[in-house]
Amino acid sequence: NNKSPKLPKNFSWKGRYLVPDLIDPKTGKGIDVPFTWVGNNGDVQMIAGSMKHPIYFTNFIYKDYLYTYTYKWPGLQPPFLPPLENCDPLFPFTRKDLNKFLST
Repeated sequence: NNKSPKLPKNFSWKGRYLVPDLIDPKTGKGIDVPFTWVGNNGDVQMIAGSMKHPIYFTNFIYKDYLYTYTYKWPGLQPPFLPPLENCDPLFPFTRKDLNKFLST
């Protein structure tokens, strides 16, 4: 599909995301959080939310591996939240793999 989004090697995007399965008690709707995406020479980082928001996490592709680190998530308690000493890679995954997924 030629109209599928493709992440270039270098980019910077900002936006907002509505998380439909996490309900904001004030609005009764999905929570609305800011996010940023940054690509640097093929490595990619996405940050969603902040300490001021109900969720806060980052996903990144670094040296062909996928990592995720959750700072804050409703219902998730230690030992699953920081402070964690490190962030181990989940599995091999590249920007090209992500672009292939986005094209499906």
